[in-house]
Amino acid sequence: MSLLKLTMVTITAALLSSASFARDCTAPAAPDIPKGKDTNTTEMMNARAEFSEYLAQSRQYLACVKDKQMKLAKDATEDEREAVDELYDSMVSNMQTAYEDMGRAAKQFKQTAEAKMDEADAATQSEQDAVARLYKDMVTKLKAASNEVKRAYNDFQEDVEEAE
Repeated sequence: MSLLKLTMVTITAALLSSASFARDCTAPAAPDIPKGKDTNTTEMMNARAEFSEYLAQSRQYLACVKDKQMKLAKDATEDEREAVDELYDSMVSNMQTAYEDMGRAAKQFKQTAEAKMDEADAATQSEQDAVARLYKDMVTKLKAASNEVKRAYNDFQEDVEEAE
């Protein structure tokens, strides 16, 4: 084997170690989810957008980790595979926590908004409809997020089992 080939094999092996390889994947920071009962409609819409962006970045991160895991599959040590599995599991757990926090905030927001409308009895039908639409949209996104978290975890586990 030539010196160049030997060097390339050594460099490739070093890059494939899970510690350095998985670091190429950057986990997104969890969104700052407000307390729903003290949040106005604009803040809640911003939180929803932030949550959606977090989910998109999380999907990219999980795909990156999954890709790294598949590349490591047969050549990695058990410790290396476990380290990458832990990265994936940790992200899925973080997504689940953000999903639960957003769900609580959405529910609190809806309850508070409805109570304020009832107290003031000044809410127009369009204001009530706007709150209802926002809440419905958030619930739809939350259900999709929950399904996505479950799907991502199951897909990853299946791929890991196939690779082993």
